[in-house]
Amino acid sequence: LVGTARHWVFSEHRLKDGPALLPGSAFLEIARAAWCETTGATGAVEMSNVSFDYPFIVADGQPRAMFVSVERNKGAGPARIVVSSGELEARVEHASCRVTPGSVLDRRLDLDGIRRRCT
Repeated sequence: LVGTARHWVFSEHRLKDGPALLPGSAFLEIARAAWCETTGATGAVEMSNVSFDYPFIVADGQPRAMFVSVERNKGAGPARIVVSSGELEARVEHASCRVTPGSVLDRRLDLDGIRRRCT
C-alpha cells in the first residue's frame, strides 16, 4: 500500500483541493526499480514509449494498492512495465513504458539534428 503518511513524494505533490498525486518522475523511478529488481541489472536503462495514462491520486489516511508488472519478452528485447491499481478484473493503468538496458548517454547524440527538429 502507498499513501501520504508512508511516502514523502505524495506529501510534496498535491492538487489544489487536497488529494496527493504521484508525479510522472516517480512513475519512471518505479519502472526503473522494477526493471533492476527483475533483471538484476545495476546500470543505466533506456525508456521508450512512455505513457502517463491516468493520475494516481491518494487521499490522506486512505492508502491505496499499487501494482507494478514487468512483461518480459523472450530473449533480450525490451520489457513492458505497467503501474496500475484496482481489482484484477478492472485494473486501471496509470503509466507504462518499455525498458531496455543501456542508455542514450552511452552513445553520442546529434545535437545539430536535434536542434533542426525542434525549430
